[in-house]
Amino acid sequence: MKETPTWTDWKENQLLDEKSAGLCMFIGVSQGVNQIDQVAESLVFSILISFVMVCLLRLHRGMNRQRQMQGLILKCLKLIELCTERFDEMSMKGRVALNVVVLEAMRFWKKQSEMRPDRCGPNGLQKDERRISEKVKISMAAKAVCVTGAGGFVASWLVKLLLSKGYTVHGTVRQPGSGKYEHLLKLDGASENLTLFRADLLNYDSILSAIAGCAAVFHVASPVPSTVVPNPQVELIEPAVQGTTNVLQACLEAKVQRVVFVSSVSAICICPNIPKDKVIDESYWSDKDYCKKTQNWYCYSKTEAEERALDFAKRTGLDVVSICPSLVLGPILQSTTVNASSLVLSKLLKGGDSFENKTRWIVDVRDLVDAILLVNEKHEEERRYICNAHTIKARDLTEKLKSIYPSYKYPSNFTEVDDYLRLSSEKLERLGWKYRSLEETLIDSVESYREAGLLQSE
Repeated sequence: MKETPTWTDWKENQLLDEKSAGLCMFIGVSQGVNQIDQVAESLVFSILISFVMVCLLRLHRGMNRQRQMQGLILKCLKLIELCTERFDEMSMKGRVALNVVVLEAMRFWKKQSEMRPDRCGPNGLQKDERRISEKVKISMAAKAVCVTGAGGFVASWLVKLLLSKGYTVHGTVRQPGSGKYEHLLKLDGASENLTLFRADLLNYDSILSAIAGCAAVFHVASPVPSTVVPNPQVELIEPAVQGTTNVLQACLEAKVQRVVFVSSVSAICICPNIPKDKVIDESYWSDKDYCKKTQNWYCYSKTEAEERALDFAKRTGLDVVSICPSLVLGPILQSTTVNASSLVLSKLLKGGDSFENKTRWIVDVRDLVDAILLVNEKHEEERRYICNAHTIKARDLTEKLKSIYPSYKYPSNFTEVDDYLRLSSEKLERLGWKYRSLEETLIDSVESYREAGLLQSE
């Protein structure tokens, strides 16, 4: 690895004077950038040098100094633009270090330009500067997101949405070369903007490698059992809780700007004393002792993981927002695996002698991923959001399906269950979130199950 350049190297290249070079080296060494690869090192120091010069020029007055400062800011924006183009060439440490410097540079530029962003000349923005800054903001956003568990039902749709919005996505999966993830590689924009990283939630280094350089992380990965698990501690609790801790710690180390943690309404409404006559909002939490007593290990794992995530945010200052979706239905992108959500609907369509008339809270997967992106982009003070669109009893859901698909077999008898609760998504709706009709969700779900061969035609 190339040695970190000294101030004389910079002076000989006529980049800056002795005093400025010394200050630049002090900043660089303090950030630890002398430990990164050559590509990132060069870009980091170039940005630092330019911004040190800007700081020095701010001490002087006069039109000439103002023009010089604007020229340096423009140079920095071009350097940041170059960073986004060469990002994939860098090592993990290089990405982490460069991410820190670039984010600080963008904050500095924003502070400089907020006074008169619509004006050219002193204290304003030149035409080229405005053009490049907009390109940089788009490019930086496109280089800065990671989705954990990218091959899952919800995560796959989130990857699809992010790619359609121009983001470049780092997706964590267990085996990148597996056929399970072919549906991701076929998405529009995937060949240019999607990279799959081999990662295990319990392996910190693998998570950090995937997250390095990202401005936002969507932590979606969490085991969702479709059957009873023999060892809940190993199969559910540890991946959910310790996995979340690893992701958050990696985000903190990599200087990630925001983390969206995908939880569940299971972390809200599983409580024996929850009031049936009130609208349930984000202030409610599931009773972990009750979850243990009833061996509802999935709900326990989601509650414990979300509590730890929000506590981690309070202790460290990491920006974490959680979103708690209800039962997620909608068309599937991956036809090789049956997810737990699709089983709920397919069981109704395949019939049976008896079925519990439970309350079903439902949200379409496409509306959910819209909500996930929305809470990432809207920097509100709220830390927790319920994401639910429709509340319906199983018997009524069956009747609705029967009116659309009359030829399927349906349960002939329903056992009554007193579990009706009203969940409020008001906070999410205030951000502008909208959702589609239940009929559209049901039709698109059933048709995709048929196409995937998971359900026989009528």
